[in-house]
Amino acid sequence: MDDIKVTLSALEQLKGQVDAIVDIEFSKTGRMLSELMADVLAIEKRELHENANKLRSLATELTNIEKKEFSFMKVFGIENNELAHSSFLAWLLDPLGNHGLGSQFVEKIICKVASKTKNFDFSLLDFSNLCVDKEISGDESRLDIRIRDPLDSFICIIENKILSQEGVDQTNRLYRDFHGISASELFVFLTLDRTVKPRNSNFISLAYEEVLPILKSLLENASSADTRFLIKNYLNTLERLIMSEKFECFSERTKLYYQYQKYIDEVNKAFNQDRELLLSALEDEIQHRSWWDSKVWKIERTGGDVTVWKDTWYPSEHAGVYIQLYLHKSEPAFSLYVYGEPSEFSSKFGPTFKRFSDEKYSGKSACGFSKTFAKGVSRFIEKTIPLSLTEKNQVQKILESLDDMIETFEKIIEKSMEEFKK
Repeated sequence: MDDIKVTLSALEQLKGQVDAIVDIEFSKTGRMLSELMADVLAIEKRELHENANKLRSLATELTNIEKKEFSFMKVFGIENNELAHSSFLAWLLDPLGNHGLGSQFVEKIICKVASKTKNFDFSLLDFSNLCVDKEISGDESRLDIRIRDPLDSFICIIENKILSQEGVDQTNRLYRDFHGISASELFVFLTLDRTVKPRNSNFISLAYEEVLPILKSLLENASSADTRFLIKNYLNTLERLIMSEKFECFSERTKLYYQYQKYIDEVNKAFNQDRELLLSALEDEIQHRSWWDSKVWKIERTGGDVTVWKDTWYPSEHAGVYIQLYLHKSEPAFSLYVYGEPSEFSSKFGPTFKRFSDEKYSGKSACGFSKTFAKGVSRFIEKTIPLSLTEKNQVQKILESLDDMIETFEKIIEKSMEEFKK
């Protein structure tokens, strides 16, 4: 009996010691967790501050690069516009143009092209008397730039390609239209990519890369400050567009990317996460709208958009009309579109949809939605919704616009589809 009492007493003492140790360990663990949390918060705060500073530095450096790379064509959004390039070149080619360079550019261009062929003698050509015009139509084609002398003894046809490919039988049609008009003739195929060749063998290939040094030489001779400004900025445009055959060094923007890659990736990651959350919320909420009926409506989410449609809007398996909800990456905005696919179907269905839409809503808009019917465009109706980065009702805002779109155009689409199917 005494042994049992001794054992129980020892166990009571052990329990007390264990409890004391546990209390101490809990206390230590609590303090450690508190310290860890404080450290984590401090690290997050410091990293957020560092990221903000880094991104501000990045914005400053990008602004400085933009200033150095300034281009009037980039400002106006026409860097890839062939007509804009043709207009600028035609202006420089004109000996009587107000650029003050006389016939310097046209002479150097023609000499450059003539050096590529043995069948042309320009020794008697009066460059100062040449006429330059553009967008001239023939029986089968429309040329970009034409250079000729007043007596039509010489003609030079320039087909200009920036990013587009040669059209169907295009150089052959141009040659048929304008060959034989003058005793001396040059047909020029001007492209960004020197590897692209014209289908008609009578055209002489000229790369923009070959035009660059000629343009640079004009800077030295231009007496007008305005002319120098325009040529210099056009050179900035060309140098960005031309794909150099020989890589010399990384651009300043690439260097910035490597320097700020971590922060750029973090920002992209945050955007993609927010976009997924927004699209997921929209996908879920759409199926709870008053007009939604899973027996007739379909929904699909892919990439940066959510698509809804009715089976009746698709006259065949791969052709029909749908509504797309799309989140922009370049700005805080969301767009709603009524689309037709593929383009062959859209070009046939579009006029029918436009007729019924115009009967219901005249003009270029309907209940806040823009009607964008245009040849070759598959987007019929659109509305862009600016998003606030701080408001909390973004989903509701988008859904209300979707409700309005369906209320406005659902019956018109179905009526148009019935007519189209006939």
